Amino acid sequence: MLNAVGIIAEFNPLHNGHRYLIKRAQQTTNADLVVVVMSGNWVQRGIPAIVDKWQRTQMALAAGADLVIELPVQFVVQPADIFAFQAVKLVKQLDCQWLAFGCEHSNWDFDHLAQIKVSSDHQAFQNYRATYATLIRQNFYQQTGLKITGPNDLLALNYARAKRSLEASFKLKPILRSSGHNDKVAEQSSKYVSSAVIRRSLFNDHNLNSVSQWMPKSSIELMQQPWFNWNTFWPLLRYRIIESSLADLQSIYEMREGLEHRLKQGAIQSKTFKEFIQFIKTKRYTYSTLLRLCFYVLIGLTKTDWKSIKTESYLRILGFDKKGRQYLNQIKKQVMVPIITNVTKDALNKYLEWDFRAGMLFQMESHHYEDLYQHPIIK
Repeated sequence: MLNAVGIIAEFNPLHNGHRYLIKRAQQTTNADLVVVVMSGNWVQRGIPAIVDKWQRTQMALAAGADLVIELPVQFVVQPADIFAFQAVKLVKQLDCQWLAFGCEHSNWDFDHLAQIKVSSDHQAFQNYRATYATLIRQNFYQQTGLKITGPNDLLALNYARAKRSLEASFKLKPILRSSGHNDKVAEQSSKYVSSAVIRRSLFNDHNLNSVSQWMPKSSIELMQQPWFNWNTFWPLLRYRIIESSLADLQSIYEMREGLEHRLKQGAIQSKTFKEFIQFIKTKRYTYSTLLRLCFYVLIGLTKTDWKSIKTESYLRILGFDKKGRQYLNQIKKQVMVPIITNVTKDALNKYLEWDFRAGMLFQMESHHYEDLYQHPIIK
């Protein structure tokens, strides 16, 4: 019987730190294979992936992953607690024995921290101007004296809480990160930097040589253009907002407190996406919250839609190697949700509507099929 270690990832793009995580996860658990639950064409903070999910799947397989599963986009572009819960649910369904993740404090007992109750009735949650993540950190500090400031520590805590909620039996395997997630600059001599630094360098320099020391050669070779960011989709988003009625905008999932008026005015007045996002920014909402809202507008996800899809579950296979194929054959009889390999029209209608919509945005720019007619990558 093969034993698997799971990793939840974006690989946006896959760099040396990710390759280290994959290798270290397998070494420290002595797992037979690495299973990756990966975000597709859009990622958790509400931005498009720099290259599509197929290029990033190839990067993952080249870096040591054996099986890559897509986390449905409607669960990817969410606050950390929803994102973590849905990703951990897939790790459980895939019968992984471990969940490995990078974090700022690998010595913390996240299983223990997950047992601490966080109640919205707590006094800390009466500050309505603070974000939910900030309130969680404040609540934990008041109860434990522990300051959870690192974004990956907070995500790890959400993994642990999801594991506890789902009564999953796998073990957590924290792995110390070699660089901060939100690095603003990087030393040229450094081997490890965050994905954010790499994306910034690529869009500033438009040259893969500028990031070659931070990425495996296989990832560099797979970084085929076009590269995507919000500037790519700003004309379409602007049209959607201006063309939509206020009532239609108000029906969009997570549109709150009259934000539709602010979006409408911002779209009319702003020439660039940067101007637009700065126009709609308020103290009450983080940039990530607003970027996710822009994505919901772009794909037309309404509050009614969310009620009907939030319980959906399936396994979409993006790629595998020989060992990954063996593992799929091992677990397929016990998996209680559909396993999707061939994307038929029936699969699109039943399960993949939102992944298809999100992928079509990429397809319009790259002219490559993202879902229909696509099959898993076999290494």
